[in-house]
Amino acid sequence: MSIVQERSGKMVSAAKGSVDPPASGTAPEASGRRAPEPSMAGACGTYAPKDLRVSVEQILRLQGYTDLARVRPAVRNAAETVTTMANRMLAADARYRRVGIADCAGGVLTLVDGTRVRCDAFDRYLSGCREIIAFVLTLGGGFDQVGSNLSASKQVLESLFLETVGWMAVEQATKRLLRHLGELVGPEGLVLTRRMAPGYSFSVGGRKCDWSLFEQPALFGIFRDVELPVRLLESGGMVPKMSRSGLYGLRPTPAEAS
Repeated sequence: MSIVQERSGKMVSAAKGSVDPPASGTAPEASGRRAPEPSMAGACGTYAPKDLRVSVEQILRLQGYTDLARVRPAVRNAAETVTTMANRMLAADARYRRVGIADCAGGVLTLVDGTRVRCDAFDRYLSGCREIIAFVLTLGGGFDQVGSNLSASKQVLESLFLETVGWMAVEQATKRLLRHLGELVGPEGLVLTRRMAPGYSFSVGGRKCDWSLFEQPALFGIFRDVELPVRLLESGGMVPKMSRSGLYGLRPTPAEAS
């Protein structure tokens, strides 16, 4: 994600951090056990979070404006125009699938469907997990089209505001999806681990462990029989641009594990 900061009239671009904050790991309380929903037992589930919204204040603060009263009118007007337009387009669409783990050792995760991916962090981050939930999420192609139009008309500030709104909405949608999945597996005595995804780095014992972006096709292969709302590029990137993929481990709560 690009974050734009206007300081002394100069634009500075900062790269999105490579590591997401950990999931809360707290399962919803339930009065009793129930069987997993069909969509969480191998079939592909669909989730569309509602009412995603990003505020002008969020955008400006994210870009380093601690005193909003001192934001230049031209900058605030651009932020307001883009945010209003973007909020009308916000509609996330996600696909997810629950798959059993056949083996996880030596940095190699093998799933029961034959999928095999490599990252030295798997042994630690998926410790105790018997299953994973893979997902693909997108805001759709509307952001790409509007962004192209803004760039073509050389509206640089508006283009960068739009990208910031988009990635903030992706983050919102991901958190909503995490909550939704937690509600589905919580009654089984399971909690979700933090998100892992190709192209990200993870710390293990002070050592940085990369999950190569080139393993994105293997992750997408979990949905080989499903028409996804996202297209994978040879580089491992995704189209539409405002998309996210990854997996969560399913770990028994301490009470269940014992």
